[in-house]
Amino acid sequence: LGCEGMFDVVDDSRFNGVSGGLYVCKVLGGFGYIAEGIGRHVREILVATRGTAIAVDWLTKANIGIQPGPGGERVHAGFHETWKSFSAEIARFLRGRNPTVIHCVGHSLGGALATLNADYFSSIRAGQVKLYTFGSPRVGGSAFAGSLEDRVGTQNIFRTFHCADPVPMIPLFPFFHVPAAGAAYQLGNGARGTFSFGAHGMAKSYVPGVLDQSWTALRNRDLGNDGKMKVQLWLEQVSAGSGGIVK
Repeated sequence: LGCEGMFDVVDDSRFNGVSGGLYVCKVLGGFGYIAEGIGRHVREILVATRGTAIAVDWLTKANIGIQPGPGGERVHAGFHETWKSFSAEIARFLRGRNPTVIHCVGHSLGGALATLNADYFSSIRAGQVKLYTFGSPRVGGSAFAGSLEDRVGTQNIFRTFHCADPVPMIPLFPFFHVPAAGAAYQLGNGARGTFSFGAHGMAKSYVPGVLDQSWTALRNRDLGNDGKMKVQLWLEQVSAGSGGIVK
């Protein structure tokens, strides 16, 4: 899984969740794993959630209602319904443990679920939360994004997206990325202005795009004259109540 020597992933680390529509086509399946740290990561916890894998996962994304999320703010109903289906297993694993750091990781749909995991852990103050998402869609409203950002801290939120990946562009307003007014880690050349579902793949897009670079290197990479990216971030900042507007 790529975390050998850092986290102890065993057979019962796996947890199940329900994907599909609000009332129809619900399917139970594996949604991720939760594991304790070993070596220099002792007392840390890793919670990884999978991305879109089966057809009914798209029904989860399409359920664009609004519900109160783990921290009480409004979030995407489809993502929240799936999160609720495995939340008891997450809470059960946490019982009796006192972690120092909780790493929430996910790609695509898993990125949305990782964001809700971060919302849950930070709302109950289970430990220092770090959130890492790859090609994640937007999860909640501006109040949700701001509240989660305040609790976790922008320095602990690592949102990575490919400029040609359409999934991070949905759902539209009033949903926001986290952090709503903060920087993200962009992969690819945004000047082309083309979209490709191939850019959404973890193995063929995000892993090669990140390689062995540090987060600092990714943030400081030269993105060229990517005006579209700058405009998008500016619009999100203004919508979230920050950023400048010429009056």
